[in-house]
Amino acid sequence: MKHLSRTFDTQMRRVPALIRRLRHRLGEKDVHAVRVALRRSRSTALALRGVDPNPAWRDVGRMSKRVFQALGELRDVQVSRARIDSLVASGVTSPMRLVQAIAHRELAACRRARRAVENFDVASWRRLAGQLEHRLTAIAPNDLAARSLVWAEVQDVSQCHADALQRPTTERWHALRKALKRLRDDVACFAPSLHAAWDASLRELQALLGDVHDVDQLRAFVEDARTHRDTSADWTTLQRALARERRTRLEAYRARTAGPNSPIRSWLRDVLPRDGSVSALALAQLKAAAESMGADPHRVDAVVRTAEHLFGESAGRIRGRKDEAHAILTAAAALATVRPARASRSAKSAARFIRTLAVPPGWTPQQMTLVSLIVRQTRRKNPAARGRRLGTLTPADRAMVTTCGDVIRMAMNSAGPT
Repeated sequence: MKHLSRTFDTQMRRVPALIRRLRHRLGEKDVHAVRVALRRSRSTALALRGVDPNPAWRDVGRMSKRVFQALGELRDVQVSRARIDSLVASGVTSPMRLVQAIAHRELAACRRARRAVENFDVASWRRLAGQLEHRLTAIAPNDLAARSLVWAEVQDVSQCHADALQRPTTERWHALRKALKRLRDDVACFAPSLHAAWDASLRELQALLGDVHDVDQLRAFVEDARTHRDTSADWTTLQRALARERRTRLEAYRARTAGPNSPIRSWLRDVLPRDGSVSALALAQLKAAAESMGADPHRVDAVVRTAEHLFGESAGRIRGRKDEAHAILTAAAALATVRPARASRSAKSAARFIRTLAVPPGWTPQQMTLVSLIVRQTRRKNPAARGRRLGTLTPADRAMVTTCGDVIRMAMNSAGPT
């Protein structure tokens, strides 16, 4: 747990010092360093928003958005300029119009970046870092809840990879590159035991797609700078060189990720528990969500165990889908112990809290809706068998909600008051 807090806090607290250096000079290394520190902070905060609905996690993205985007634009231009220099060094002639266009863009990007850096609220960022440091208690590095967050990122990479191979557009390759960056950041923070084994392949794939992105940016600059009247051979030679480099990088990426030895397949296997149970990751994530909202972990375990025991006696009221009903019951039992930090602490506010959570591994949004309805049933003194939300359910789902609600209410009463 100390590692998770230290990793996130280090990235957050690096930002103010790096921002001060940028206010003196927008050096390429410092621009990149600030971007990396902000990206890692934003990736961690985005992942934790799924288990902790505290609005402070959203503030990380909101406060850093403008400077992150402005420095990203500047970074793209700086990398394009450096790539032009390397092409010239290899014998490719660069048209003067392109050099001038990139220089002009760099000046404009510098002005926007400097304004964003000057307007960045360092004091508020420091306060936010201190506030969030104390919320990193529900998840410990390498535990099942932490692995569930990594699992979600691996799934995102896998989906983006499939999309890019199916329809290889510039936008889809870029989306895959960003997903790989988020995965690399999150596995370093949440699962350091996996990071050691994954980092080399993550770096390799990210570097290949990073080169593709850089080439795509430079090709866009070439298209903007070249006029339809300019038919000199320099433009054609440059475009061919860029197309050849892009093709080489994509072929290398496809070869590296093809077949049974694909690192993406390995990541999907490695992140699961030893028994390969996705449901264990899901329950751990929902328990972490309950603890992040102040639920006592010992009471959570007691309520879940009692509810599982009582469910065996009531399962006959649910026709079929008993495995699914059992998973939904355990999730609802864990979340039913949460007491929202609001004056009313009503059933509605408890269900609303659940609807803000990320869908756990292997689950569907509809199943999370059932969990929220069950928790709402457990909070009512006289739970209704019918209602506006219950009326939209199928008879089987309605029976599951009422049965699980009754079971959890009895389990909570058995466990005693909060």
